Amino acid sequence: MMKAYRILRQKTIEPFRDSPLDVPILNEKLGAIQRAHLKEAGVEIVEHPPVGEPYLLISDAIWFTAELVRLFLKECRDLRPGQRLYCDHDGWKDLMEPLQSVEQGYDLAYVEGEPSFENTELIAFDWGLTKTEPNVHITMRDATKVLWGGPAVAHHIEHWSHILRVNQLAIANRAHQVQLLWKRSGIFGKMGMVFSFLWRVRSINKETVLKRIGSIDKSAKIHPTAVIEACDIGAGVEIGPYAVLRGSVIGDGVKIEEHATVNLSVVGKGAQIGRYATANLCLLYEESLISHGGGLQGCLFGRRSFGAIGVQILDLSFGKNVKVQKDGKWVDSGQRFLGAAVGHEAVLGNAVRVNYGVAIPNKTTIVASTDDLVRNTDIALRETEHEQQIFKLEAGELKSLVRRQRSLKE
Repeated sequence: MMKAYRILRQKTIEPFRDSPLDVPILNEKLGAIQRAHLKEAGVEIVEHPPVGEPYLLISDAIWFTAELVRLFLKECRDLRPGQRLYCDHDGWKDLMEPLQSVEQGYDLAYVEGEPSFENTELIAFDWGLTKTEPNVHITMRDATKVLWGGPAVAHHIEHWSHILRVNQLAIANRAHQVQLLWKRSGIFGKMGMVFSFLWRVRSINKETVLKRIGSIDKSAKIHPTAVIEACDIGAGVEIGPYAVLRGSVIGDGVKIEEHATVNLSVVGKGAQIGRYATANLCLLYEESLISHGGGLQGCLFGRRSFGAIGVQILDLSFGKNVKVQKDGKWVDSGQRFLGAAVGHEAVLGNAVRVNYGVAIPNKTTIVASTDDLVRNTDIALRETEHEQQIFKLEAGELKSLVRRQRSLKE
């Protein structure tokens, strides 16, 4: 079996300060995803660089699919060691830049000897990428990029916005994998896939079919009025009346209340989404909470973070790209549609407004201005046409005030 060695770049992802290996991809850590995808491609991660034989070299900051590893090894089979993955697809490079430069190649190389990406040759081949035009309103077409994807893709994770993008690629990759399996199957294989699908859905009702395309744990409690389409739902999940979930991954113990909407998002273990709240193209870490009525798009909420009622995070910039912080500087994200990142255990109070592209540090508490907050009430009680007595409503005076109002009415 081919061996792989992983080098650590010693960088963390702000504002979470997590190692890239701990970044959640469909509720699994990147480190475990790397190991699983390599194993699927017939490659084993080892603790020390192999000696006297070629091996794969990866870093702790790259996500890739098993199909990409297979294609890369196939291209390297007749070449000498010292090859590094590269993609010369213009559409893909446009999607990646400017936060991630791919001109130096990806952190996936076929080497021998010293574990280094230096002095390697870039090798490019057809990844089989396909284009998806965003289905958005005409006023938003200039603000959204053409999406590229396929069964063979790779992406560095160097910024919090990359966590969002990789999770979206991973969600889409599930469909691409099914398409690839169908393409490679013979007539009997295709028949088996069809019969397996029909047995799983056992219905011709559109809503039922869409609900059963994904996977739903038997212990999940889903209200009959909830709409579930192509989702993976974990154990102990509770979904309330009229909630709508589409193309999302829901972790164990998640609670989604009535009328909430979750679209193309990943929700971590034990997280909660309040009634009438919306999470579109978002990632919620475990035990995070979006309170009632919050409308979030393109956002990250860290572990045990909290967004109160009335929190507003801007997500769409008209006419210019959103700027984000990277390495202490504000830089162009290359995107016009992007929300914000809320750190682990951070709290956003009622009516807080956050600009797009902002990263809120861990354990930060932000509350809205209280300059116009009503702290006491002066009530005027008219005793005669010419006299007026003012009562300042304080704790303990409410009962006497009510009695006085009643006596005046009498």
